Amino acid sequence: MAAIARISPLVVAALLIAGRSHAAAADDAAAVIERLYAALVATATAEPAPSLDARIDALAPVVESTHDLETMGRITVRRFWNGWDEVERERFIDAFERLSVTTYASRFGAVGPDTFAVQGGEAVDENRVEVEAVIRRRDAEDVTMGYLLELDAAGGWRIVNVEADGVSELSLMRSRYFDILDSGDLDDLIAELEAELAKL
Repeated sequence: MAAIARISPLVVAALLIAGRSHAAAADDAAAVIERLYAALVATATAEPAPSLDARIDALAPVVESTHDLETMGRITVRRFWNGWDEVERERFIDAFERLSVTTYASRFGAVGPDTFAVQGGEAVDENRVEVEAVIRRRDAEDVTMGYLLELDAAGGWRIVNVEADGVSELSLMRSRYFDILDSGDLDDLIAELEAELAKL
């Protein structure tokens, strides 16, 4: 008790402020996921039912503003990134961004207001927050989602990794992309991304 009593009031105040700051950061980051989910539902439930192309157009600005797609793309290719020039990097990021948006538009074309539930966020540190959510499915088990968000240069929270049932989507991509780049080159990777787009 004596040791506790000797703690400076300034230290106590700093801890309380840090706690409130982390709570606010977690709330702000969770709001980003709420905004993404709201856009997915609004697009899927629009009348008349929009085409895939229309859903892509509607979701593109939301996905791009809630995700740091350049950072996510860079993570999937890691060591290869430094060996590319600016034009090559732009080619890859352009294909990665188009695939990311199209995947959302294709995967969530039949969702409703009860599909998503954000369960809350927790600050990892002052620049990173983890947000947990659930995707409910009618004929299968719910999917537990985990989002890692980082504070960007403008002071906003953006997604830099997504986990589904504990599996990182970026890790899966990185494994596939490394296999392609280890035996081929950027053109081969772009061709693979374009093939995935065509399937969607």
